[in-house]
Amino acid sequence: MEDTLDQQLRHDSGLSHLQYSVLVFLSEAPEGRLRMTDLAENLKYGFGYLRKLLAQNPKFVRGTQDSSDLVGTGDYVADFGSGGSASGLSQVTLPKRSPWVAWPQTGAILKNAPHQAAAKLYLSWILSKDAQTHDIGTWSSRTDVAPPAGRKGIFDYRNMNPLGLGAFMSDRTALDRYKARVNLYVGDVQGVNPSDPKGVLGLYPVSQNGAQG
Repeated sequence: MEDTLDQQLRHDSGLSHLQYSVLVFLSEAPEGRLRMTDLAENLKYGFGYLRKLLAQNPKFVRGTQDSSDLVGTGDYVADFGSGGSASGLSQVTLPKRSPWVAWPQTGAILKNAPHQAAAKLYLSWILSKDAQTHDIGTWSSRTDVAPPAGRKGIFDYRNMNPLGLGAFMSDRTALDRYKARVNLYVGDVQGVNPSDPKGVLGLYPVSQNGAQG
């Protein structure tokens, strides 16, 4: 795949895949500029990295929990992009130098939600100090709740920006372009979404009245 892309780019534009990747990273950077260290990180963990990963024939599944639960079954000995498993066979580790991703979970009550009182009760509980301390299993948005055991504060990791994913997702044009490039390597998403096995959510959610919109 890498060789095919490289040949096509050289034929169409006279650029190698590496040269094209540099221009893509620069075009998506603020003011079209990047520090050399940041550019090197983008190249190190770019599509060449993805190609090497695919050479190991990983199994892609929908949802994060399924990948954790597969560890210890068959030939699966590790997973990534998940929060660990109840069995303890899949545990979370954080890179010391390589970049990693975390992001804030947000919640809201829609204006015309049919059960607003229940929604308020749930949000009040999940944002309480007790729930944030004992039930969420991750960093809290509250300043009076300590980080998870053995972890630093979420903003104290120099190789991770907890607000970065939100900025990345807000540029829909760049996001669609990125998804299309990944799709060339990985292919279309397949299988049932574990968090939505009946397809009620999907691209066109179904309301409680059965109307699709």
